[in-house]
Amino acid sequence: MAKRVKVANIENCSGCQICALVCSFFTSDEKRFSLSQTWIKVSRQKSENRFQVELLPQCTHCGLCVKYCYYGVLTTS
Repeated sequence: MAKRVKVANIENCSGCQICALVCSFFTSDEKRFSLSQTWIKVSRQKSENRFQVELLPQCTHCGLCVKYCYYGVLTTS
């Protein structure tokens, strides 16, 4: 069975968007960081210091975002 990336500990998310930047770099042909070219979206919930992480349908579940998420928000299963 193939491993899948999933959001495991959303309460740990700091909103740093490193996962999204890593995704954009490794999935783009240009190898550039671009939040408009990522398959992960991180957004602030209302005006609170809480964040939502969404894996878009284009996600290939390569797991690189998990490797670079220093807060343990993402995992593979």
